[in-house]
Amino acid sequence: MFPSLMALVCFGLCMGMRIRVEAGFLPRPSLWAEPGSLIPYGDPVTLWCRGPPGAHGYRLWKKGSSYSKSMHRTERQAKFHISSVTKDAAGSYYCFYHNQFHWSESSERLTLVVTGLFSKPSLSALPSPELASGQEATLCCQSDYRFDNFVLIKEEGANSPQYWESEGHADFPIPAETAAYRCYSFHSQLPFLWTAPSDLLELRVTEAGSQDYTTENLIRLSLAALLLLILVFFLAEAWHSWRRH
Repeated sequence: MFPSLMALVCFGLCMGMRIRVEAGFLPRPSLWAEPGSLIPYGDPVTLWCRGPPGAHGYRLWKKGSSYSKSMHRTERQAKFHISSVTKDAAGSYYCFYHNQFHWSESSERLTLVVTGLFSKPSLSALPSPELASGQEATLCCQSDYRFDNFVLIKEEGANSPQYWESEGHADFPIPAETAAYRCYSFHSQLPFLWTAPSDLLELRVTEAGSQDYTTENLIRLSLAALLLLILVFFLAEAWHSWRRH
């Protein structure tokens, strides 16, 4: 009984795998952009679609438009180059590949954002870009346009930048750390068309031992001088009383 049951289970698994292959359930390809998915207006960008060995052709498709580009090649990845991005290039992209019989599932969505179509916003820090250790700052992004979405990006060099998106207001609470930030703004009806980036804002954190204590020192010196004057006054009064007696 047990060997027969195992044979049925194995048969079911094998049939399931065969059905998936015949139905075209191929692994998803990967899709990415170089130099990135945030592209200034007029700059070039390259979209790469990568599939497994055995892929015979690739297709790039933009959601919500008639844009579709195919490429027949037997390599593991395909290159789709846009020499100069315009506002029409902004949007959500997917790619597919096929083997000799079937098309794969779509890749994960790649969002291509075009920046620089509107003038840059301003970015400021409250209470100050100079922070004490443990102090929190609020970064304020302000635009000349009536945009309802704001994005704050932490610059991290070669690493992927960190994004914070705010809807309806432009204040971002940020913990104290030495880092550099930029912000963008856009309208919710045009989510892929952003302003130019703000000027770079650098936050600096000073350790407790290196803080400027000028004000505190002045207060201490003033109190010491006042105490000294009071002491001199009492000594003078005592000296005059002693002379009278």
